[in-house]
Amino acid sequence: MKTLFEQHGSATSVDFVDGQDFGFVRMDDDSEAYRAVKALHGAECGGRALDVTIARAYSSRKRQG
Repeated sequence: MKTLFEQHGSATSVDFVDGQDFGFVRMDDDSEAYRAVKALHGAECGGRALDVTIARAYSSRKRQG
């Protein structure tokens, strides 16, 4: 997965959540992260369409909920 994101910038780490179908990719530069989202959202990987978004901080999600 890291290699896929590195096509669009510097992916510093990839973490998958055990038992879940999602993970987090950290990128050094915001513009690279947005470019990766634009390029990879909806792209197929392993027979499944990727749902790529920018994560929000937990405190921001809690206030909006």
